[in-house]
Amino acid sequence: MKMCNTHRLKFLKSALVRNGLLLLLFYGFNVATGQKNPVENRIYLIGQVINTINGGPIENQELIITSDSTNEANFPYYKKVYTDKEGYYYDTIYAPDQKGSLSISTFDYLNIFHDTTVYYRFNWSEDNILFAHFKLPVEPITNIFQANFYFLKTLMVRITSITSFTIF
Repeated sequence: MKMCNTHRLKFLKSALVRNGLLLLLFYGFNVATGQKNPVENRIYLIGQVINTINGGPIENQELIITSDSTNEANFPYYKKVYTDKEGYYYDTIYAPDQKGSLSISTFDYLNIFHDTTVYYRFNWSEDNILFAHFKLPVEPITNIFQANFYFLKTLMVRITSITSFTIF
């Protein structure tokens, strides 16, 4: 059986359309059943750790961030972060749920546990900026410094010209 060129073209077009639709359906199904787009439901967690003596930053303080497993069974999250030299810590978290909470905890120099909980909800935006600050006791300063001043009389010389000078 011999086909003319117009029939061949129609056959090829229909085969391409059929295969293209199948490919599109297969690709769409895989995307739909895969993980959510990581751009959605983004949490920016920011905080600062300062001391109770003078409000100065605490550098290199370890903090533990966990998700609340009682509300979000499908969102297990655990991460250790450390403060920078200004006492700040940062984390970006992608949450699969529309609402939930995160627990941030740390220990002070006496090994006393401190924690706080922050809550998020994605109603109006795909981004949430959350803040969790800590004010921790620090080890007291053991060295007491005393300023010691004393008068030192010095000889001052003023040269007015190369041939003459004055002593004060």
